[in-house]
Amino acid sequence: MRRRLLLAAPVVLVLASTAFGGAADLKRALEQARAAAQANDGDALDRALRAALAEGGKPPVRALLELAAAFPAQREPLYWQVVGGVASVTDRGGLDALGDFLLASSDAPLARDVMLALQGNRSAEVIELHRRLLRPRSGALQALAVDRLGELERPEAVDLLLEVLKREDGSGSALERRVRTTLTALFGEDMGDRLNWEGWWAQHRETAFGRRPEAGSTGTVKDQLDRARGGGLASMSRRGGKVLVLRGSVRNFDEIEKVLERLGVRHEVLLKTAFNADPAALDGVAALIMNCSFFGTVCRCRTCKPGQDPKSRLPVCTGCDTHELTPDALDQAAIDRIKAFVDQGGCVFTEDYGLRELTGKAWSDYVVPGADLPGGDVDYAPVRGQADPSLLRGVLVHAADGGSMTARRSSRWKIDDLSPSIVVKDAARVQVLLASEELRARTDGKGAAVAVCFSPGASTTTTDDGAARRPRTGGARRREEPAAPRPGLVLHVLSHFGKQQSQSDEFTLQNLLVNFLLEAQERFAARR
Repeated sequence: MRRRLLLAAPVVLVLASTAFGGAADLKRALEQARAAAQANDGDALDRALRAALAEGGKPPVRALLELAAAFPAQREPLYWQVVGGVASVTDRGGLDALGDFLLASSDAPLARDVMLALQGNRSAEVIELHRRLLRPRSGALQALAVDRLGELERPEAVDLLLEVLKREDGSGSALERRVRTTLTALFGEDMGDRLNWEGWWAQHRETAFGRRPEAGSTGTVKDQLDRARGGGLASMSRRGGKVLVLRGSVRNFDEIEKVLERLGVRHEVLLKTAFNADPAALDGVAALIMNCSFFGTVCRCRTCKPGQDPKSRLPVCTGCDTHELTPDALDQAAIDRIKAFVDQGGCVFTEDYGLRELTGKAWSDYVVPGADLPGGDVDYAPVRGQADPSLLRGVLVHAADGGSMTARRSSRWKIDDLSPSIVVKDAARVQVLLASEELRARTDGKGAAVAVCFSPGASTTTTDDGAARRPRTGGARRREEPAAPRPGLVLHVLSHFGKQQSQSDEFTLQNLLVNFLLEAQERFAARR
C-alpha cells in the first residue's frame, strides 16, 4: 500500500482547555513530538504540535524551533509539518520569539525555511515581524520579508513597503529593486519615483484592496496566485524580455507552450533546427524554455516505417528502401550560445530529456543524467535550507486552507517511463529544490532530486542578488553601489507537465514555472 506523506493540518492556536498546561505539559508535548518524528507518524506529530502551541507565548515557539533544528534526517514532510506549525502563530509572544530567532539566525537554513512557510500566515499581526526584519540597514532575509508583505494584500503591508522604499530611495540596492517590483506587481503599474508612489497611495489606500479581481477559470495555478505574483505574471510582456520555447520537429513529449497560453504568458515558439540556424535567436530573450522532445537523427524517406525504441522512448526507423537521416537536436554551436546566454544573465528551464540534450551537456560539472527510471509516482517535499526559496513560492500551499503551508496532503510526483534521474555533481553550487526519499532509496542516494537549479559562474547557488552593500556611516546621504547584475539561472525538473495525477501536484510544477518566469524577467530588467 502506498505510504502517505503528511504535512501538518492547520494548527489551531485558540483552543479550549487541554490536557497540557504549563512547563511540564509543554515538555510532555515536545517529547511526544520527538517520538512521533522518529516513528514517522504525522498524525501523532500533529496532535503534539497542537498541544504545544495551544497556550501561546514564547516558550512553545522556542522549543519547536529547537526541535526543527535537530529534526531527524529523511523525515522531510514531517519536518515541514513542524516548520509550518511554528510559522502559523499569530499571538504577540509567539511572533516575538519567531522574530528573535530570525534576527539572530538569519543565515541559518532553518530561518529560510521559516520564511518560506510564513507565506501561509496572512494575519495582520505578522506585519510587525516583517517590520523587525526590515528595520536594519541590511539582512539576509529582507528580500523574503518583502515577498511575504506583497502576499498579504493589506494596506498596512504597503505602508511598510513604502517606508522601506523611502529609506532605500536612490540607493540602487537589491532591496529597493525588490520593493519596486513588488509594488508594481501588486497594482499593475509602475508609478515611477518614490514621491509618485506615495502620492498615489495616499489617494488609493482605502480602496486599493477593497475588491480583489475575480479569479479566472483557466484550470491553471494562475487562478490561485497571490496578487503580487499574479500581477507580475500579467505585466511580464510590458517589461520587455521575451519568452522563447524550443520544440522538436519530430516528436515532443510535452508542449509547454500550451501551458504558457493557459497562463496568459506571451511567448514565441521555435523549432530546434531553426534555433540552430539563427545566431540571433536569443536577442532580447529573458527566459528560454525547452520542451522534452526527441533528439538525434530521424529517417524521413517516403517509405520509412516509423516505430519507437522500447529502451529509449525515442522514434526509430523500422525499415525502408533508403535512409534519409535528418538531425533534430541542438547542435554544439547552439548549446554554446545557450551557455553564453546564461553566463550573461539569461535563464533556462528544461525538463526530463532536456537533461540529456542540453543541461547535462552544457553544465556537466553541475548536473548529469543518471539511470533511467521506471514510470510511476514517488513522494516529494522541499529540501531543507534553500539558499533562497523564491522559486518555491506557492509550492505545497493549499488554497482551501487559506494559503496555509501546513495543510495535510499526500504529495506524489508522476515520473514518465525512462525519465533520466538527476545526479548532482556539485552540491555546493546546485540547489535541490524538491527531492524524493523514495527516489533516494531506489538510486542509492544518487538521484533523489525532483527539481534543481543553479547559477553558472556564481560561487554558491542562490536566486538572490548576493551583492555587497556599503554601510551607512551617518552624515550626508551616500549613494550605495548598485547591485551587480544577477547571474543567470538554470532550472531543471523531472518528468513533464500534464503528467501529475492530482491538481495540487500539477500546480507544484506550474508554480515552479511561474516563479522561474518572474525571476527571469526581474534579472532581465536588472541587466538592462
